[in-house]
Amino acid sequence: MNKLLKIIITTGILGQNLANGQSVLNIFPDSLVVPVNINLTPGVFYVPKTSNAASDFMGNGIQQNSIRTNVIESVLNNTSNLSSCLSLLSTVQTDLQNLSLKCNKLIFIFEKMPAWLSSSSNGSPSSTPGWYVLNTKPPANWNTWQTVVDSITSKIVNQFGISNAYFEIWNEPDLGSWTGTMNEYFTLYKRTYDGIKSANPTTKAGGPAVNFWATNIYWQPLMDISLIRKLTLRLLDSYWTPQ
Repeated sequence: MNKLLKIIITTGILGQNLANGQSVLNIFPDSLVVPVNINLTPGVFYVPKTSNAASDFMGNGIQQNSIRTNVIESVLNNTSNLSSCLSLLSTVQTDLQNLSLKCNKLIFIFEKMPAWLSSSSNGSPSSTPGWYVLNTKPPANWNTWQTVVDSITSKIVNQFGISNAYFEIWNEPDLGSWTGTMNEYFTLYKRTYDGIKSANPTTKAGGPAVNFWATNIYWQPLMDISLIRKLTLRLLDSYWTPQ
């Protein structure tokens, strides 16, 4: 597994008429325990900064393999309790349903622990831009966190009817967005997974999304095999920089 893999990856370009760009990527999968399929089909991370950008993307006529959205992070961190969180999520129901029609997989991310759930009150900036230390810590109460996950997942999948939803458990823990211990992350993973599956047993869950998997993250070879083998993972997300 130490050999260099060269693959061609096609990436969607937002806000342009060009549908695709092509780059050759060098990947060193030194840390992977098992081989992965290198016939990758990429998608896009949908974070429009203006209404014009959103309109351009939704109207460009391009059907995506996958669209990734940080809407869960937004509703968690712009509210102070579960009720208001679900209410805010309801305001973008139509937008999310339209996004789901534009792709094969609509990927939601459980990330950025909000102040009202965090075990920390440290509001100083973390190493992840836009995050505070409290956002990188485990929840104060695991049962409450799992209930929040269950409720949000149920809202998206069962109430909104988004059947092609995939859920990613945390983003870039290898770059500082998680400063709890490894065991706390494994607990987060298991409790988040259980919350997703309790909402809808057929919903796909996986992750985390990582950067520089083979050089920066040291958890994967140490993961509790009993956890990984029992969970049915449907998503492994990683970012690579073209060389």
